[in-house]
Amino acid sequence: MKKDTDYKIDVLFIGAHQDDVDAVVGGTVILLKDKGYKVEILDLTKRKGMYFSDEEIKGQEAQKAAKVMGVKRSVIDLGLLRIANSHENKVKIAEFIRQRKPDVVAIPTNDSTHPDHKVAHQLILDSLHFSFATAIKTKSPPWRVKKTYYYPTDVLFKLPPNNVFFIDISQTFERKMEALKCYASQFLFHAHNQKYEFEYLKAMNRYWGLLIKREYAEVIMTDLPILEPFPELTKK
Repeated sequence: MKKDTDYKIDVLFIGAHQDDVDAVVGGTVILLKDKGYKVEILDLTKRKGMYFSDEEIKGQEAQKAAKVMGVKRSVIDLGLLRIANSHENKVKIAEFIRQRKPDVVAIPTNDSTHPDHKVAHQLILDSLHFSFATAIKTKSPPWRVKKTYYYPTDVLFKLPPNNVFFIDISQTFERKMEALKCYASQFLFHAHNQKYEFEYLKAMNRYWGLLIKREYAEVIMTDLPILEPFPELTKK
C-alpha cells in the first residue's frame, strides 16, 4: 500500500531554516506553483528559544507562509545551530527525497557566513547521492534527481561569478512579501529593524530586476551553463 508520505512532486526547495526559502526564492516558488508544478518546501530546523522565536510559534508562522504561497511545507528538525553532516542526517533527507521523487531540487549555496547554511549545503548534496545509492536502504526505493539548483543564502547586493539565472518575479513579488509578513515573531524580535528588513529585501529584488529590465527578480545558480532555468520542467 502506498504511504501518505509517498507522492510525486516536481520541485523541492530545501532550506536550513524556516523562512530561508521564502525570503530568497519565495517569488520563484510561487511562480512555479502558478505554472502548475507541484512544489514543496523542506526546512531542516525549527527555530527555538531566543533565536527569533520559539518552536511552536515559528512552526505556525511557517505553515501560514506556505499557505500564502500555495505550497506544502515539511520539516526535518536537525536542530538550530546543530545541523551536522552525519550519516544519520543524510539518510533522513535521502528518505524524504525518495518519498517525494522531485525532478528538481534547489538548495542553499555554501558561501554563507551562517554555520547552518554552510553545513546544510554539503549535507544536502551528500543526501542527494544517498537518495539514488542502492546501498542505502530505506522504506522507499532509490530516486535520482535530474537537476540541482542553488540559491544565495546571504542576502547581499552581489552576484556569484558563474551560471547565474535571473527569474522574473514581478507578478509574484507582492505574494512573496505577504508570505514573509507571516513571520511576525521574527520581525517583532527585531522590531526596530522590521521596516528596514522588508525594504532591504524589496531593494534587492528590485536591483536584480533592473539588471534584466524587469520590476523584480530573484537569482538561482547551476553547476554548469544551461540555456534557460528549469529545462527539466519545461520539457515535461
